[in-house]
Amino acid sequence: SPGEPECVVTTREEYEVLLAHVQFPAQCAILDPMSGTGTTRHVLEAFGHSVHLNDVNGKHPSCTHYDALQPSYWRRCYSQGHRVVVTSPLFAVADLLLWFASSTMDLVCAHLPITFVFSAPVARQQWLQALGHQRRLLLIVGLPPGKYGYRCLWLCIFATADLLAQHAVTQALHSLRFHA
Repeated sequence: SPGEPECVVTTREEYEVLLAHVQFPAQCAILDPMSGTGTTRHVLEAFGHSVHLNDVNGKHPSCTHYDALQPSYWRRCYSQGHRVVVTSPLFAVADLLLWFASSTMDLVCAHLPITFVFSAPVARQQWLQALGHQRRLLLIVGLPPGKYGYRCLWLCIFATADLLAQHAVTQALHSLRFHA
């Protein structure tokens, strides 16, 4: 609709790539703070995961309609036992959402355009490099093209290197270097 942000649906195939590389903790409730059309729930529940949907847009089917860009939202989610996030956030607010989510949760997996990482501004480059050096970052690239031909990746941030070692099926990114 005019005046509303574009909602780019993540495909089932893109979720399947994530599931091939990350083993979610047993019996965890996965949170999607910007759930859009609810694809996260449809796909992950088919693989046996419980998913809680939230979207500030009341037109989207979700359990709650809180603003995921507010610190109180993340405190509420944490107090309710949520520790894992899988989301395809609005690209324009992804930096802020990732900062809140990764400051609170044990694992955050975000579906983002490949340019989010490989054409990142300096501040984001430095943040991603720091996560890589701390062995907390897993980038999953080579996803099939999305619905509109977008090339995306999964950016996974773990609270600790131990959690990454425990839940990543593939090797983590230990070094990320950007060149001007």
